[in-house]
Amino acid sequence: MAFPAFGILPAQTRVAPPPTGSDDEKEDVVRMEVFTVEAQTDSGYGATQSIGGSRVNMAVKDVPASIITINEAVIRDLAAVDLLEAINFVSGIATAGGGQGDTQYSLRGYAQQGINYRDGLPDREWALRQSPTEAAAFDRLEVIKGPAGVLYGSGASGSAMGGIVNRVTKNPQLKPRTLIQLNASHGWDDYARAMLDTTGPIGRSGLAYRVILVDRDGERGWGGKDHRWSSVNSLAWHFGSRRQHRVWGRFSYLSTDINYGQGAVFADKDYKVPAFFREDNRTFSSFPLDSITPLRSRNYEVGAQTAFSIFGMDWTARLIGRHSNASGADNPSYSNGTGIYALDETGLVLGDNLQISADDPRVDDWRAPLWGRIFEGFYKQDGLFADLAAKFKIGPTKHTLLFSGEMRGSSGRQSYVQWQAELPDAPPSLPNTYSVVPDHARQTVSGLTIADIINGRLPTLSNIVRNTAPNKNKYAAVGFQESMSLFDDRIIFVAGGRFDKSREQSWDIDKQYWLDNVAWHNGIPTGPWRKTRLIKSVDDEELTYKAGLVVAPVRGVSVFAQQATTFRPLGDTRFPNQRGKIQELGVKTELFNRTLISTVSVFKMSLTNVVIYVVGDDGVSVQKPAGTQYTEGWEADISWQPNKAFRMMVAFSNLTSVNENKAPFRGVPQKATYSVMARYTFQDTFLKGLGAGANYKHRGKRTGEQREADPQFWLSEIDEFGVFLSYPVTRQCSVQLNVNNVFDSSKVLTAVSQSASVQQQYPRTYVLSLNYRL
Repeated sequence: MAFPAFGILPAQTRVAPPPTGSDDEKEDVVRMEVFTVEAQTDSGYGATQSIGGSRVNMAVKDVPASIITINEAVIRDLAAVDLLEAINFVSGIATAGGGQGDTQYSLRGYAQQGINYRDGLPDREWALRQSPTEAAAFDRLEVIKGPAGVLYGSGASGSAMGGIVNRVTKNPQLKPRTLIQLNASHGWDDYARAMLDTTGPIGRSGLAYRVILVDRDGERGWGGKDHRWSSVNSLAWHFGSRRQHRVWGRFSYLSTDINYGQGAVFADKDYKVPAFFREDNRTFSSFPLDSITPLRSRNYEVGAQTAFSIFGMDWTARLIGRHSNASGADNPSYSNGTGIYALDETGLVLGDNLQISADDPRVDDWRAPLWGRIFEGFYKQDGLFADLAAKFKIGPTKHTLLFSGEMRGSSGRQSYVQWQAELPDAPPSLPNTYSVVPDHARQTVSGLTIADIINGRLPTLSNIVRNTAPNKNKYAAVGFQESMSLFDDRIIFVAGGRFDKSREQSWDIDKQYWLDNVAWHNGIPTGPWRKTRLIKSVDDEELTYKAGLVVAPVRGVSVFAQQATTFRPLGDTRFPNQRGKIQELGVKTELFNRTLISTVSVFKMSLTNVVIYVVGDDGVSVQKPAGTQYTEGWEADISWQPNKAFRMMVAFSNLTSVNENKAPFRGVPQKATYSVMARYTFQDTFLKGLGAGANYKHRGKRTGEQREADPQFWLSEIDEFGVFLSYPVTRQCSVQLNVNNVFDSSKVLTAVSQSASVQQQYPRTYVLSLNYRL
């Protein structure tokens, strides 16, 4: 049947675009490149395209895995200046804190540290304790759930068992635009933040730039310093007859000075809060406010991409090189504030002020041999990544084929500086509060300042010890993934495999050398402790696979199933490598012109040779094998935008995560956990443009300690509400007010045990934002 150009078209070709935001929030040109997702095809809080789920740009409904996107609309409505503030609204994720620098979280029950992937590639930009999660430089987050070994390799860049979180970079654009954003927060973290994001063309040759600058200065909830500054600068050049070639460069610099030595409760074994804590029932360790953790990170990237056709196949190739180096320090604290150790005359650690509360009688035993310690970290990483993607047809089948390869090398060094600590004027009711170094100008007993120690100006003194524990790692991998579709994408088969090879080497202090040569003075070990020895060199290689099926019985509905594997080399001769597997079955929808987007799935996962930290009755944490970790349950993520005025998202998860002894894992909700966020924007009357929204999070019951068998300490369920209002003052300028934890709930959020690192919910916090677009 033929139709005139101006006549009635077949129904399936008349697809109305989904509701969108204002024109100035959208790109002027929709570009769907193979390795980037820049098309604004989102519908409210939902997204229909992803690069992280298959390493190439594909429709989410065509990928046999659970992929949830935190897009720009979610980040904006939450006023999330830290990306980890937003991932709590994805099912199966539980953060250890609430963002604002706390980078630990669990994904489907498996522990994660930081967000170590960018644009579908490993990208660690941190050295010690901190993973950069500033939101300004990224367009969105993609949460790819379950083992991703075929696409992303082993857990060498961060555990990939529960899944990975991928940051999608903001790229240079050919249309000029500038966003100025000002934020002020009061409550948990008091800060002022300024952000500039500007992009546009350079001439008419297809060259574009982007510059993003962020400066944030403030105080943590207890008064500790929190200063962060970042700069992201990029250039991109599209050229060729069809602009099918692209080269680019990117440089980013991050500088932070944050007080991490606070924020955890010292509770005694009867779970009683010592009297010197704050009166508002939110209690924190009493360390000095100048205990600053600095981070300096420099990151470089160059890349080239080209598209061509040969043998009736459309090919796209890209080559990316990355280099990063970072340095950081805990100054003078270590491990959540721990830095003062009591040693006996044999060098045995008797205890520290993380695991002994202020009113514990053992505190009095500390008053003799005490040491202060500074901990520094240095990290470098180089990587070369290559991808080759092809799209072609063979008979009735359509194919998307991806070949990938990478070579990476990294090196790190952890340096410890220890010195004899004095005890000036410490109140008898407190553990030592690092008053030994109340500021950087004060001299220690050795006549040195903290700056001297950090900068390595260490004379040969009997009571100064400096040592270094370096490590070097090498990784190489090759992989492929094939997606074959039949009957106009009604049936899609996905299969892939990857081979990883790694070598991990580390050195440590030669303790025997030290014990044979150390001298003692009044119970204090003296003399240099500098000699290192290679303690491990571990070679690993592993083959991982993935198999999946997608069936679309009707338009807008797809059923998927997958089985996939991953592995994680622990690089430790004491513990075998970990191997993970998932079996998952789910349903995805894109209904009513993509206004209703959902993913619902059931899954069963296992990870072998899990190692846990167990806090014993003596307050000391030790590593112990826990056998296999089993996680199973079901999850749902739904976004809905029925009209231009209203949008909402819902996340629900109900899972169990236990070891072979049926003991649950610390901090992982073992009961239903869910969240809701909604926004309504008035379309007429004098309220036109006013947006009002609310969010609600419920975290289920979870254990507060890690045990090999049944835990004795459980954390109760938590409910938290937030509200926000936004208003467009002019077409270019808008203001927004967010109130988090409206009812100021103060239940325990996380804990290590009943006597260590107990953290309550963050108090009611106000965030005021001003956005100005040019």
